[in-house]
Amino acid sequence: HWRVTLLTALVFVRAGGEIRFWNLKKRTCTKTITAHDRWVRGLYWEKDRLFSCSNDKTVKGETRPTLL
Repeated sequence: HWRVTLLTALVFVRAGGEIRFWNLKKRTCTKTITAHDRWVRGLYWEKDRLFSCSNDKTVKGETRPTLL
C-alpha cells in the first residue's frame, strides 16, 4: 500500500551558519538560528534536539524549535 504524506515543514541551511525553518503551507520562514560562523554541513534531529555541524569545526545542539 502506498501512503502519501504532504511535506509541511523544511529545515534549510545557508552559508553564513544560518539554519532556517520554513512553513511550506504558508511559504514563510518561521525561525532563523545563526548557529555557526561558517557553512552548516550537517543536521541531525533526535527527539527534542537539533544538532548541527559546520566548517567552523563545531557541533551544536539546539532545543527543538517550534516550526509552524
